[in-house]
Amino acid sequence: GKNLRITLEQVSSVIRGLAWTIWEKFPHAWKEKARTCLYHQERNAASYESRKRKQKTKRLITDSS
Repeated sequence: GKNLRITLEQVSSVIRGLAWTIWEKFPHAWKEKARTCLYHQERNAASYESRKRKQKTKRLITDSS
């Protein structure tokens, strides 16, 4: 069930403990996570630029009609 008395400090403590265990078991996991985050940021930026170009092209076509 839900424990309504749990605090953010308690949640943070559990998360730190789990993270420490993961990092000890997989010492290069943080590098992989950083690479994954960078990949997604670059992909999202490229997607945003592509949508911007398509909207601009669509407006040019619509305006010239």
